Amino acid sequence: MSLFRCCGTHLSHTSELSLILVHTSQPTHSTNHRLYFSVGDRAIKLATSSVQSLRSVAKIVSSGTRPEDIISAVTKAIDTASELKKKEKKLLSEIAVYEGSRVKTDLESGKNALVYRATEGLDFLNAVVFEVRDVAKGNNVLVLASGEENKQGQIVIVGEKHVVEIFSAKALKILSGLKGGGRGERWQGKVVEWKKGELEALKELVTS
Repeated sequence: MSLFRCCGTHLSHTSELSLILVHTSQPTHSTNHRLYFSVGDRAIKLATSSVQSLRSVAKIVSSGTRPEDIISAVTKAIDTASELKKKEKKLLSEIAVYEGSRVKTDLESGKNALVYRATEGLDFLNAVVFEVRDVAKGNNVLVLASGEENKQGQIVIVGEKHVVEIFSAKALKILSGLKGGGRGERWQGKVVEWKKGELEALKELVTS
């Protein structure tokens, strides 16, 4: 064939295509399919980058460079990560029960209580709240915080409505990056960035 028509481009010889890489096809109408492909220099660059990417992935997952070896190693890594995630979730659930039990004594004696975890998020804080949901009463509050200095974090304040309102107002004054709100017995906020000394200031506020 001396003439090849492709997407409106006319070629003198098909050899000018150099290389054609077919990516995938998509059904459109009836028996018609839309074909996705790369041609020429684009195809060469794509093939080269794909081979380099496969080699990089193979190195990361410590496998051979054959596609089937890489797929097997990546699948194994995903399965391992999933299993570790399940174990982490179970462990955090157990820690939440422990933390809840720890602060119940303070709450039941009328004292404020603080739960702080540097690296855990809102899910963990909520799990602790669930453990002490019927204990934070009277003139005391439970304050839960997460995050580290120069990083963002979360704050949850639980207790009687008027006490929560008073404490959250004080927290907003001492924590420059705190934004949030709430109704009734729960106030929730996000710390955009913990400034130096603010974590200690919050702890002092809880114990004062």
